[in-house]
Amino acid sequence: DGVPPRAMASRYIMVPAPFSYLLVTVALYGILVLLAGHFLGAIGTQVSMESATGILALSALVVSVVAGMPFYVWPAPLLAALGLAQFYASRAQRDYLFFILGSAISFGWFLSHHFWFLDVSFAGVHLSLLCRLLLLSLALALAIPGLVVMGCPPGLLALLLVAQAFLLGQLEESLYGGMHEEEGLYPAYLVALTSAAALIMLHYLVERKIVGAVTAWVLRCLYGAKLVILVLPGAHAQMAATVVALSSSASYIIPRGGKRMSPGQGTGLASAIFVSFFCARYLLFDAIEVFTEHRPSEAVLLGAMLLGTAAASYPIAALHFPASTNARQGVASLLVLGALIFTLRPPLPASFHSVWDLQHTPEREMDDVAIYGERPTVRSAWPAWLLVSTCLIGLSSLTQGPDQPRRSPAAVLSTAVAAGFGVGVYIASEYFAGEPVLQGSLVAASVMTVLVLTLLQHPFASSPQAMPVLFATLVASLPVGLLLHEAETADQVISPEQVVRVEEVRGALLAFFACVFLLLAFAIKLRMGAMAPTATGKLQSRMMRNKATGSSSGAPRPAHLRSLSSALWQRQMDALGGGWLPALGNTAVGAAVTLALMLNLRLADASEEAIFAIAPLLLLLNQDRYLLTGLADKKRYFPVAVAITFYLITCSAQTITQALRYGRTGALGAAFWSYLVKSAAGLLFTAPSHVLLTKYLWDGTRQPDVLLLCSAPLNIPPMILSDIRATQLLAAWGIAESVTQYFMSRHTRLASLKYI
Repeated sequence: DGVPPRAMASRYIMVPAPFSYLLVTVALYGILVLLAGHFLGAIGTQVSMESATGILALSALVVSVVAGMPFYVWPAPLLAALGLAQFYASRAQRDYLFFILGSAISFGWFLSHHFWFLDVSFAGVHLSLLCRLLLLSLALALAIPGLVVMGCPPGLLALLLVAQAFLLGQLEESLYGGMHEEEGLYPAYLVALTSAAALIMLHYLVERKIVGAVTAWVLRCLYGAKLVILVLPGAHAQMAATVVALSSSASYIIPRGGKRMSPGQGTGLASAIFVSFFCARYLLFDAIEVFTEHRPSEAVLLGAMLLGTAAASYPIAALHFPASTNARQGVASLLVLGALIFTLRPPLPASFHSVWDLQHTPEREMDDVAIYGERPTVRSAWPAWLLVSTCLIGLSSLTQGPDQPRRSPAAVLSTAVAAGFGVGVYIASEYFAGEPVLQGSLVAASVMTVLVLTLLQHPFASSPQAMPVLFATLVASLPVGLLLHEAETADQVISPEQVVRVEEVRGALLAFFACVFLLLAFAIKLRMGAMAPTATGKLQSRMMRNKATGSSSGAPRPAHLRSLSSALWQRQMDALGGGWLPALGNTAVGAAVTLALMLNLRLADASEEAIFAIAPLLLLLNQDRYLLTGLADKKRYFPVAVAITFYLITCSAQTITQALRYGRTGALGAAFWSYLVKSAAGLLFTAPSHVLLTKYLWDGTRQPDVLLLCSAPLNIPPMILSDIRATQLLAAWGIAESVTQYFMSRHTRLASLKYI
């Protein structure tokens, strides 16, 4: 007795209780009996057609009475019931037409009696129009199953299915979107449920080849795009979402028969995708506004269109042009262009503002500039477009494929100069406005940097001669720029605020050059890594031919053999044209570390903790022929450990020296000697751990575990008792070194035992 009470709770039941309980029970259970008989195959065998027709007619008549239909409308539901019963047996088109006609008349009376006369609008659509659409949608929903059973032409069936999906989407958009705040009027789960049910039935039709691939594609787009009303109710976004879905998924269905598109078709489809996103610009506007809770700007919207176009165009390149470099370049260019415009938000022409309506008016960066004046941001002036174009130039150079002709050295260098000039002018205009001397230094450094990177990736015959000159020019541009800027500001009378501004500008210049040198050091390290396998292979072949006999495999090589190996390695690198690269890379690393220490002194007042972030940059050092001749790959951690230890010892010694200077003047009084002895002893206690690790990292000699276990506790007293922050960090670093060295030695010993 669970179903009838819920049904009688409806306000559309016009028969008073207790008769309503009886009538509704008869109608519902009569329909349930017929459905069970159909799925069990009992109708026509165990249950005669006459009995089934009678039960169906009785149920229809009871429903008419319960719904309050006047007697002159009763023939309509009876006609529908008799027509459906006859069609079940005969599959005649005339019988099914009677069923549709009777059902439409009955549903039309229900709508006219309860809703049609109301003067109400949902999302701008009057209720009377919605009733007509509901009636038409019902007629289509009833007609489609009969046509499938009778085997109608595929074209007609596809047209009716698409029309039904379109009507359902429009109805739900009006009902849910117009009054989505009214609880229970048209709940959100019905929108999702109708889409899920439609897709399940569509899968059934496709499996039985009742519906073709193109029709199924259109229907999936319609029912999938319908879900957008759950996110943007009342925005009338279903059509825009459908157009975007159709254009974005067209590459999976067009052309048919497993063929691939021609380049013209691919370009046309990509253009159609962008046009679809442009037509859906109001949908993008509303979606961005909903998720960000802020009105988007014009550049953000244009960037979103380009990003969507790039994402939707990727299947075109992947499915139809998998070996085409131009296709990959096109998608990558769209992606980068959209991301840059979305992020940098450069100003757009005034004509772009005219494509929006009053409800969708984006923000304009130029409006903010007109109100508040020029701002030192990346979104207020033309340099943002310069950076966008520069990035696209760089992308076109990086994505050159093997199917494209190799560019001449002049073209490569011209592209590099253009890219470097664009980046330099952008940074100079945005962050060094009003400083022409520093701007010139920065632009020159940017051009030199890009040229060096270009010669690293595309070496020419003259690269060994041009690279040192370009690098020297880059290194010289920093002190020259600072000296000229100092000379320019020396003769000017500036206020304290301007002094702060000058220091900030110089600090920004140091930070820029630090990033430049770090970039070059990283690029050279990668280049050395690419050249090392070839040089190492030749070196190993030569060493194998001259292999000395009688030496233990576990013992370290003598010094003269290590020098010979280093010299042979350098000779092989010279043969590959990279003998000068290690020195340039080491110079760049040294410059980057030096500038990082200067910035630490300026910005963090020589923070002791900063060395743990700066010292790992020394991992970019290379073995060269001048200073670091013995810095093999196995010793790459040696400079890092030495730098951290030396920096912390220097900071501690500086603090002790200052205390000594003040103690001579009597500032510390009787506590001076206690402080001095405690600080000096703290440094001495930390020394064994650092000496042991430094020796291990340099020559790889395993230290006895007893020494490691004895040296580690010596760091505990200075870490607890010292008053100097650098000494405390040095002690903590010593404990970490001892523990790390112990486990490394243990791992080496266990690995050696496996070969015994």
